[in-house]
Amino acid sequence: MYIRNYFGQYAEDVKKLNTYQKILLSANILHFQSVFIEIFDNTYGEELYMLYEEVINELALISRVETPSSSLIKLRDVSYKRIPDTDVFPSKEGTFAQYAMISACYFMSFAIEHDVDAFYKATDIFIESLYAQNQCSDEPLNDTEIYEKIVGRWPHLIEGLS
Repeated sequence: MYIRNYFGQYAEDVKKLNTYQKILLSANILHFQSVFIEIFDNTYGEELYMLYEEVINELALISRVETPSSSLIKLRDVSYKRIPDTDVFPSKEGTFAQYAMISACYFMSFAIEHDVDAFYKATDIFIESLYAQNQCSDEPLNDTEIYEKIVGRWPHLIEGLS
């Protein structure tokens, strides 16, 4: 699992988070990736952004009320069907949107089923997306630089959760 390496010194802090704090962390991670859904929509006109924002808002709400709504199951099912297929959308925009939507589906599964493996799978996919973004950049970072960049994101994502 990538997450064990990239949480760095924050791994223990994340372990200590309760389920609902992890759900809020999920919403924070998805919010960070929302720019890729917006770029995807601007490129392909698929109108995925509103669905993605609904997922983020629903997860944030669940983290506060500590009860998943039954609508989250339907939202997850709809989201699974809307994951961009990179055969249809082969550009980097399609790839990044696919990563974001897959993460969203795993995070929703975590919120519904409280399956910690789904939480860690979603964060692994987030980290994989950061690697893919790096590979597509005009000046890719080396392994040490990308590691530092990923580890540097965690304080902002977990800020105020514990």
